[in-house]
Amino acid sequence: MPRVSVIIPAYNHARFITDAVDSVLRQSFRDFEIIVINDGSPDDTEAVLRPYIETGKIIYHIQRNAGVAAARNTGIAMANGDFVALLDDDDTWPEDKLEWQVRYLDETDAVLVGGACDTGKPTRRKTQLAEDSYQALATADFFQGNPFGSPGQTLIRRSALERAGGFDPEIWGVDDLDLWIRLSRVGGM
Repeated sequence: MPRVSVIIPAYNHARFITDAVDSVLRQSFRDFEIIVINDGSPDDTEAVLRPYIETGKIIYHIQRNAGVAAARNTGIAMANGDFVALLDDDDTWPEDKLEWQVRYLDETDAVLVGGACDTGKPTRRKTQLAEDSYQALATADFFQGNPFGSPGQTLIRRSALERAGGFDPEIWGVDDLDLWIRLSRVGGM
């Protein structure tokens, strides 16, 4: 079984999704699976991903459009890893993202580790993570705002995600903040 399950919800970003998948495949930490959930995307996402599907580099699942929270929950339900990493279909990671985040979760009892991101381009974000500066967050800290620019900055213990109940598909736009609050109640962040 892989240590990390990378969940990529896909909707109408065929022009970006190979960059996202390739940024995972370039990770220095190699013990992962990639699960792409096509959330009823009307574009040619499946055709673009066909080479990754055929070579077994990704696990690919299509569902009727239900929104990003539902797509992430489908991926989490399919996950085999101890940890879950979320990556939006139009974002990319630096090559050491999983390496330092897995190391941190292995060395602590935190349920989640995250970082900051550079939002220099309006449609694409490259996560910039500072592995040398950690800050524990309490539930009250999340009422000051979302500390993560994207769910893709996080690595989460799958057991904690299951205890927290995953994403709430009835919440749009702040479904990640809602999950962070519930995760903070599960254990130390």
